[in-house]
Amino acid sequence: MAKYNITDDPSAIVRPENPISEMVVEIRIVGNLIEVHNPDRHDDLYDLAKGILKLSWERGRWVRKIHPTNGTVEDRAAEIGHRLLDKGFIIHIENESIREKAISGQYEQECIKWIMMRTKGEYEGWFTIEWDRGVDDFYSAARRITGSKWNKPYVVVPARHFDEVMDFAGKYGFQLSKGAQELIEKAHAERAAELIVHVPKPTKQSRTIIADKPPVLDIPQGDEIDENFRDDD
Repeated sequence: MAKYNITDDPSAIVRPENPISEMVVEIRIVGNLIEVHNPDRHDDLYDLAKGILKLSWERGRWVRKIHPTNGTVEDRAAEIGHRLLDKGFIIHIENESIREKAISGQYEQECIKWIMMRTKGEYEGWFTIEWDRGVDDFYSAARRITGSKWNKPYVVVPARHFDEVMDFAGKYGFQLSKGAQELIEKAHAERAAELIVHVPKPTKQSRTIIADKPPVLDIPQGDEIDENFRDDD
């Protein structure tokens, strides 16, 4: 069980107007890890942590590892604090700047829609389209992109169709990772290097029109074969 240790500074504790419990939930930052400590079990906190807070239970505390695509660890800690306050929990945040963001709700929103570059595996060098499935569903729209495939849990697209990927990103508000931007630049350069030629229209061959009915030939009279048609010489 992780040690529960709140400082004696009462200003680090934020109390909502109508708290649902006197339990104080502590929010810490350790590197790129957010830790949420609570001294006692609370069912509402459990549901909240497993749901919209995206926390996992490890070694006696709730944690979330923050990656660059999630935004800054400070903003995500402030968001967790803000959501806990909104649900009526008393929180403790040592950092004053993060604490103020948690109170005001003025933190950078987390982007949950990304286009990235696959760096290994079967689809290395392809785009991956990723989104939070608990919020929206872009599967059908993403699969309309030429060459797209479903590679659970993402839709992948060949780099060659970067223009369609960019249109998709602009239409639905997806952000491009640094890798995806580099992939676009590379694919664009490769397209620009392709040979562009003017192809003349294929020559049409003239057609011979055959009459519907052949002309009527004169039938020779008698049994004699015309000398012009004999082949038994």
